[in-house]
Parts: sequence; C-alpha cells; structure tokens
Amino acid sequence: MRGAIHALWAAWLHRRTVGHLIRWDLSSRFAGSLGGVLWAVGLPLVSIGVYILVFSLTLEIRMGARPGEGSFGVYLVAGLLPWLAMQDAVSRAVTSLTDRRNLLLQVPIPPPLLPATIALSSLLQTLVGLAVFLLFAWLYGAGPSRLAPALALVIPVQLAMNAGLALVTSHLHAMSRDVGPAVQAALILWFFATPVVYPAHLVPGSMRWLVDLNPMVPIVEAYRDLILIGRWPEPTGALYAAAFAAVVLGLGVALSRAVRDELGEWI
Repeated sequence: MRGAIHALWAAWLHRRTVGHLIRWDLSSRFAGSLGGVLWAVGLPLVSIGVYILVFSLTLEIRMGARPGEGSFGVYLVAGLLPWLAMQDAVSRAVTSLTDRRNLLLQVPIPPPLLPATIALSSLLQTLVGLAVFLLFAWLYGAGPSRLAPALALVIPVQLAMNAGLALVTSHLHAMSRDVGPAVQAALILWFFATPVVYPAHLVPGSMRWLVDLNPMVPIVEAYRDLILIGRWPEPTGALYAAAFAAVVLGLGVALSRAVRDELGEWI
C-alpha cells in the first residue's frame, strides 16, 4: 500500500511531465495521418459498431433477459473494453524502457513514468471507446443502466492494476529480453482464462479456481453489471481486484527502486 501511495505522489509531482508523455504517446500513434488524434475516436466507433452489429445479427445467443442485455455483441464489447485497456497497456509498456533508451539517457525523467504513462494513455483511449459503446448500447436498447456512472469507482482500480503490471513487466524486460515475448504469450492465455467471450458460470467446477484467482474477472464483471444489468458488483471480487491492484502497483514501485542503479546498463 505504501508503494502504491508513493506511486500516486510521484505521478502528482511530475504531473506536467506525465501530461507531455501522454500527449506524445497519443500523437505518435497516429503520426503522419491526416486524421491525427481523430482516429482515437474513429477507430473505436468503427470497431465497436462492427462487433455489435455483426455478432448481434449472426449469433442468436441470448445472454440476458432484456433485449439489449441479451445481445451477444453488446455483452462481448462490455467485457472487451476493460480487457483491451489492460492488454494494450502491458503489451506496449513491456518494451517501453528499452525502446526509449535514448530518451531516458538524454532527458532527466524517472524511468517508471514511461510505462506508467502508457498505462494511463491506454486507459484514456479505452474511455473514448466506452463513450462510443454507451452510445451504441443506448441506440440498441441495451442501456446504459442507472448505475453506469459507478464505473468511476472501478476505473481507478483498473488504472492501478494496469500501471502496476506495466511497471513490473517493463523492468523485468530490461533485465531479460525474454520477458517481452513471454508476456505476449501470457496475455493470449490470460485472455482465454478470462470470461470475456463466454459467461463465467460456464467454467467447469474443476477449473473454477482459475476464475477465482483471475484479477481481471471482477473488473470485466463490474463493467457488465454496472452498464448492462444495473446491479452492484459482487463485493468480494471487487475487494480482491482492489487488493491485487495495490499489491502489484506497490511491487512495481519497489522493483523500479531496487534496479534503478543498474537500469542504465541494462537498457
């Protein structure tokens, strides 16, 4: 917990640098295109619209009682949003220290800010996708429910978890270049171990422990509960996700401190 608090305090002290890094990350993703950062809205608009329309028209799978809630396309996107934020943050942050070696050597910024700001940038783009999804869900008759604003309580936990994973994986990758490919493979396995494309209750009893230990499950379920169903997430799962986020963020801060003297040689 102390490590998580220290990370928040460090981010506040370097808030102007964090703002510059986020703008740089967002602009660099669409550099050279005529649309520029407008693609940050255009891409979620197209992809979410296609997901909802195609899966709703081609798969007659009912996921709930209400017409909108029962649409598999809506159900899928509600679970994909938090997953994609984590996946994008970790997959891009894992090589952030080694890819930006010249920047770290030339500009006196704390190295942990690079993976942490990538996690924040990824979440900001996901929030754009969330706004687009809420619009499509409303047009499709799937809500959002009156509890949808309560996602504001889930997003800080989500950000802390993503930032912590970004810090841990990026520093481990600086120590060993095998970590990057291993993380990409782990994300594939993690995706199918998370009930994004299937309901959690379909997991066999012998494999239920995978769901119970998976910290992404409460986040995914919270999105669906608050947006589509209109009920509060299960408190035990929410507390587990918050505890995991605090631990992994604290671990990332502790790891960055432990290796800061050797980091320049490794990258």
